[in-house]
Amino acid sequence: MNIAKKVIKGKRINRASLKSRRLIIKALLELMEEHPFVEIAIKEITDRAELVRRTFYGHFSSKEDVLRSYIDGLDSQLEEIISDTGEPFLHYVSRQFFTSGANMPVFSGC
Repeated sequence: MNIAKKVIKGKRINRASLKSRRLIIKALLELMEEHPFVEIAIKEITDRAELVRRTFYGHFSSKEDVLRSYIDGLDSQLEEIISDTGEPFLHYVSRQFFTSGANMPVFSGC
């Protein structure tokens, strides 16, 4: 049986575990659009993800850990994108900011 695996924090994780992690992260992000972070309970996250608390705690120690994992993933994606361009970090971010900003309605009169 060929099961895709990924390494997270030095641990190999199978496809089913990755799916659970993604569901938990997605649930937290959705809940953060509806409520302040401090008001979100683990039970709300697991209910939204349709997973049991045991699964949650098998992957994360807290809701802060979930958020940290999401942010770490964004950092990794950004590092990968920047390394592919060969540009210095500040130059890349500045160029992206001004390119995106030029298309924002708030800057249309500038």
